[in-house]
Amino acid sequence: ASDLQLRGVSTFMAEMLEASCIVQTATPTSLVLVDELGRGTSTYDGFGLAWAIADHLATKVNCFSLFATHFHEVAALADVRQCVVNKHVRALTHKEKLTFLYEVREGFADQSYGVHVAEMARFPEHLVTNAKRKAEHLEAGSKAANKRFRGEAGGMESLAEVLGAADVDDLLARFRQVEPALRAAVAC
Repeated sequence: ASDLQLRGVSTFMAEMLEASCIVQTATPTSLVLVDELGRGTSTYDGFGLAWAIADHLATKVNCFSLFATHFHEVAALADVRQCVVNKHVRALTHKEKLTFLYEVREGFADQSYGVHVAEMARFPEHLVTNAKRKAEHLEAGSKAANKRFRGEAGGMESLAEVLGAADVDDLLARFRQVEPALRAAVAC
């Protein structure tokens, strides 16, 4: 996605307009490629949008889709939708060094490599250290939340079950309410 700031269309709005076009025009014979949807908003909104759109493509459109995302939790869609299969591109870390192997494997990625890539881009060491510390803190909170969703701490439903029951049609209806002037800014 790219922006049209002079027309009042942010990068994220352009991404949403493109995604809206995809979900409204895709057919069972479409090949849909989605890369990193939902990065321009909060983590929870972005995850919710990524989940809802992937679920819609899998269950309502029934088209072949390649959906690349940094939201690890979207991998749980395969737990509630038989037509969803997780794949990841293999990478190795050794002594804090990252090597991309460019090899597609079954299953979902077991970790993120953002901080490693920041190191490769030669971020100052103090920023990398701070980023690692913050990521570990957030990850610890996320693991606790996932335990609650899985019922390991209180008997709640799994995250996949909760989101699988979400009203995707309502979310798509919200996309359709985007102002016509903004929609005209991105060809569909």
